[in-house]
Amino acid sequence: MKYLVFDHSVVSYIGWTRMHGQNYEAQTSSEVIEFARNFAEIMCFIHTLIQPDKSVLLLDCPGDDCWRHEIYHRYYIQDRNFKVFQNAGDDEADGFKYHVTVDGATHLILWSQEMTRYISKKLVKAAVVELQADESWWEVPLKDLEENVKEAVDALLPGYKKGRKVGRWDFETPKTEFKALAAKLAPNFAPLVDGVAIGCDRAEADDLAYAFCRWLDAQEGDNEVVFVTTDSDWQQLGITRDNVSFYNPATHDFVDKTANQMQEAFWVKLLGGDRSDSIPGVMLANGTTKIAETRAAKVVEATGLGGMMDYIKAEIDPAALKRNTDLISLKRIPYALVQQCFDKINGAKPAEAKYKWIDFHLDEAAYNLAVADAQRDRIRLASAAEVFHKEVKRAAEETKL
Repeated sequence: MKYLVFDHSVVSYIGWTRMHGQNYEAQTSSEVIEFARNFAEIMCFIHTLIQPDKSVLLLDCPGDDCWRHEIYHRYYIQDRNFKVFQNAGDDEADGFKYHVTVDGATHLILWSQEMTRYISKKLVKAAVVELQADESWWEVPLKDLEENVKEAVDALLPGYKKGRKVGRWDFETPKTEFKALAAKLAPNFAPLVDGVAIGCDRAEADDLAYAFCRWLDAQEGDNEVVFVTTDSDWQQLGITRDNVSFYNPATHDFVDKTANQMQEAFWVKLLGGDRSDSIPGVMLANGTTKIAETRAAKVVEATGLGGMMDYIKAEIDPAALKRNTDLISLKRIPYALVQQCFDKINGAKPAEAKYKWIDFHLDEAAYNLAVADAQRDRIRLASAAEVFHKEVKRAAEETKL
């Protein structure tokens, strides 16, 4: 059985990014129609390309509802992996000054008369040394801070997908409306690709993808799954499974990586963090240095997979490592949530086919063009896959020598 599993948010994202630079009528309804058409065209193309027996659309929970927010709260608030210090200040009118060190970076927090609130600025190393030598500062518990100071401190604390860059948005239709439309499209669209739409409270699409692999492991027969996503986190699912592949709808190519390459990429992200999700790099054991992505890649290359555990034990702060492992490793999804995902997967039933392609503004000519493009691309991808597998085989033979 071949399963085609879509990362619904990625398909939606490509649906509206394809609209950039195009001219529309003033009415927002024209944007909505174009988005629905793009969404349908992408789904039609990929379904024809892969030719699965069944399809699944995995939905993200609302961003604020994700269970990963709890990891940040535990690390920074409950376990207090940062400290706030207070000073009487140079001018009584300016009130107290504060400084806080978070993930190796020290910030000075002081009152701004002009902005009528506390503001922060990151200090250079020399200023930090001078600050640490000043004995007029004293540590203050977070609970004792005034609310406006707490707000300034909270702004410095990392949070899951907090501070994520807002991409270009040229449309009259608000992004929230597009997202709501995409969520409504999924269950109505799924029957057209012989599929179901699955979502689960507090779980993101990659959590559901992990649960789906676990579910597939328990099924009888020869099964394979093709994941449609641009999210590299999903590639963790291919490290120990040879029946999993990944299709990138943005580049129109399969991900050509060996299991070892996927494992190396996972270690780089674990040590160096993930800027797209606002996950910081881990701290070294000295408690003052944070590893960035570039350094993490060099460490993994120099150490090799076989030496990673020894390196971590000797060099990495265990609390920061646990934070990143909990946030990044799909194996760390809470057990109860995995069970809820299983229930959603087992309970998913194909919806009644109420709509046709034309209902999503994909007319016969556009549908035939998408099918023809997909059939041509099958030939190209098959040839590329053959070359990749030959290279992998040759590399394995050279390793034996």
